[in-house]
Amino acid sequence: MATTGSFIFQASALGNFRANKFSLSEVGNVIKVDVSDYIGPRGYSTLTMEFERFKGTKTFKDEQLPKIIYHVLTDSYNFSYTQKSGSLTVTIEEYVLRVHGVFNLEMAASPDSDTAGPKKIDLTNGVFDMKS
Repeated sequence: MATTGSFIFQASALGNFRANKFSLSEVGNVIKVDVSDYIGPRGYSTLTMEFERFKGTKTFKDEQLPKIIYHVLTDSYNFSYTQKSGSLTVTIEEYVLRVHGVFNLEMAASPDSDTAGPKKIDLTNGVFDMKS
Protein backbone atom coordinates (compact mmCIF):
# COMPACT_ATOMS: atom_id res chain seq x y z
CA MET A 1 0.00 0.00 0.00
CA ALA A 2 1.32 3.45 -0.90
CA THR A 3 2.10 6.03 1.74
CA THR A 4 0.25 9.34 1.60
CA GLY A 5 0.40 12.47 3.70
CA SER A 6 2.31 15.63 4.32
CA PHE A 7 5.63 16.45 5.98
CA ILE A 8 6.99 20.02 6.19
CA PHE A 9 9.56 22.01 8.19
CA GLN A 10 11.94 24.93 7.93
CA ALA A 11 15.68 24.26 7.98
CA SER A 12 17.81 27.21 9.07
CA ALA A 13 20.46 28.07 6.47
CA LEU A 14 19.09 25.40 4.09
CA GLY A 15 15.53 26.53 3.38
CA ASN A 16 12.10 24.97 3.53
CA PHE A 17 11.38 21.26 3.24
CA ARG A 18 8.11 19.99 1.77
CA ALA A 19 8.17 16.25 1.16
CA ASN A 20 7.09 15.00 -2.23
CA LYS A 21 8.01 11.35 -1.64
CA PHE A 22 6.82 9.40 1.41
CA SER A 23 7.56 6.03 2.97
CA LEU A 24 6.05 4.80 6.22
CA SER A 25 6.80 1.23 7.26
CA GLU A 26 6.75 -1.05 10.26
CA VAL A 27 9.25 -3.83 10.82
CA GLY A 28 8.60 -5.79 13.98
CA ASN A 29 7.92 -3.16 16.63
CA VAL A 30 9.80 -0.31 14.85
CA ILE A 31 8.13 2.37 12.74
CA LYS A 32 10.30 4.02 10.11
CA VAL A 33 9.50 7.37 8.47
CA ASP A 34 11.45 8.23 5.32
CA VAL A 35 10.56 11.40 3.39
CA SER A 36 12.26 13.22 0.51
CA ASP A 37 12.03 16.65 -1.09
CA TYR A 38 13.38 16.52 -4.65
CA ILE A 39 14.63 19.96 -5.64
CA GLY A 40 15.23 19.27 -9.31
CA PRO A 41 17.23 16.72 -11.25
CA ARG A 42 20.45 17.55 -9.42
CA GLY A 43 19.46 17.61 -5.78
CA TYR A 44 17.28 16.39 -2.99
CA SER A 45 16.96 16.34 0.77
CA THR A 46 15.73 13.49 2.96
CA LEU A 47 14.71 13.03 6.56
CA THR A 48 14.43 9.67 8.28
CA MET A 49 13.35 8.79 11.79
CA GLU A 50 12.73 5.51 13.58
CA PHE A 51 10.92 4.81 16.83
CA GLU A 52 9.32 1.89 18.60
CA ARG A 53 5.58 1.49 18.20
CA PHE A 54 3.51 2.74 21.13
CA LYS A 55 -0.16 3.56 21.67
CA GLY A 56 -1.41 7.13 21.73
CA THR A 57 0.74 10.25 21.99
CA LYS A 58 4.31 10.52 23.21
CA THR A 59 6.73 13.45 23.48
CA PHE A 60 10.46 12.85 23.08
CA LYS A 61 12.86 15.52 24.42
CA ASP A 62 16.61 15.92 24.04
CA GLU A 63 18.32 12.63 24.99
CA GLN A 64 15.00 10.74 24.55
CA LEU A 65 14.80 11.68 20.85
CA PRO A 66 14.74 8.73 18.47
CA LYS A 67 17.26 8.36 15.66
CA ILE A 68 16.69 11.23 13.19
CA ILE A 69 18.87 11.92 10.13
CA TYR A 70 18.58 14.89 7.76
CA HIS A 71 20.56 14.73 4.52
CA VAL A 72 20.95 17.31 1.72
CA LEU A 73 22.67 16.39 -1.55
CA THR A 74 23.30 18.52 -4.65
CA ASP A 75 26.00 18.71 -7.32
CA SER A 76 27.84 21.17 -5.06
CA TYR A 77 27.60 19.66 -1.58
CA ASN A 78 26.63 16.71 0.59
CA PHE A 79 25.44 17.69 4.08
CA SER A 80 24.31 15.23 6.73
CA TYR A 81 22.92 15.96 10.22
CA THR A 82 21.76 13.98 13.24
CA GLN A 83 19.54 15.01 16.12
CA LYS A 84 21.20 16.89 18.97
CA SER A 85 18.32 18.30 21.02
CA GLY A 86 14.74 19.50 20.78
CA SER A 87 11.33 17.93 20.99
CA LEU A 88 9.20 15.60 18.89
CA THR A 89 5.59 14.78 19.68
CA VAL A 90 4.14 11.79 17.82
CA THR A 91 0.69 10.23 17.82
CA ILE A 92 0.33 6.68 16.51
CA GLU A 93 -3.09 5.33 15.62
CA GLU A 94 -3.79 1.89 17.06
CA TYR A 95 -5.33 -0.16 14.24
CA VAL A 96 -3.76 1.38 11.13
CA LEU A 97 -0.25 2.48 10.22
CA ARG A 98 -0.74 6.23 10.66
CA VAL A 99 1.52 8.71 12.46
CA HIS A 100 1.26 12.44 12.91
CA GLY A 101 3.15 14.95 14.97
CA VAL A 102 5.14 18.13 15.42
CA PHE A 103 8.80 18.89 16.08
CA ASN A 104 11.49 21.52 16.64
CA LEU A 105 15.01 20.11 16.55
CA GLU A 106 18.62 21.19 16.73
CA MET A 107 20.74 19.05 14.41
CA ALA A 108 24.53 18.64 14.45
CA ALA A 109 26.68 17.92 11.39
CA SER A 110 27.59 14.25 11.04
CA PRO A 111 31.27 13.30 10.72
CA ASP A 112 30.71 12.47 7.02
CA SER A 113 29.11 15.87 6.21
CA ASP A 114 30.95 18.30 3.91
CA THR A 115 33.00 20.65 6.08
CA ALA A 116 31.82 23.67 4.05
CA GLY A 117 28.33 23.30 5.50
CA PRO A 118 26.89 24.66 8.74
CA LYS A 119 28.03 22.81 11.88
CA LYS A 120 24.49 22.91 13.24
CA ILE A 121 21.05 23.67 11.88
CA ASP A 122 17.60 24.05 13.37
CA LEU A 123 14.58 22.23 11.97
CA THR A 124 11.58 24.27 13.10
CA ASN A 125 7.80 24.28 12.69
CA GLY A 126 7.86 20.62 11.69
CA VAL A 127 4.41 19.14 11.07
CA PHE A 128 3.61 15.73 9.61
CA ASP A 129 0.70 13.39 9.00
CA MET A 130 1.32 10.12 7.17
CA LYS A 131 -0.68 6.98 6.51
CA SER A 132 0.31 3.74 4.82
